[in-house]
Amino acid sequence: MTDDEIAKLLDMNAELNTRVKQLESLLGRIHKATDQFYTKQKAGYCKKPDTTPYKDIIDLYHLILPDLPKVEKATEKRKAAMRQRWSNDLETLEDWTLYFKDAARKPFLFGRNDKGWVANFDFFLREQTITYMQEGRYDR
Repeated sequence: MTDDEIAKLLDMNAELNTRVKQLESLLGRIHKATDQFYTKQKAGYCKKPDTTPYKDIIDLYHLILPDLPKVEKATEKRKAAMRQRWSNDLETLEDWTLYFKDAARKPFLFGRNDKGWVANFDFFLREQTITYMQEGRYDR
């Protein structure tokens, strides 16, 4: 091997070492970003897109229970409750329809009780209300 060939091989070796260091650095940044992503995901920062049909749920309430108090505003508190119910209990608009139709058959919820109390939209968003409806507690 000539001196020129040896010099050329040494240059190629140095270039390869530089590229390996660049790749190692890049992999380190990728691992760090991945770790940060999973840490945030576990902490709840990376959430699925919200697909809760707020307007449709409110419209169903108004359509099926027109004699109960109207919802004037979808507040953040109401949205959070609808989102919770949508994720855990009433996962389709059909579920909401059946839920409100069941409520429509319960005179107790329309003020026919000893106190004249009337249910409202917020009442139906409570987890406890869903449980009590399923257990028949309002079938008076």
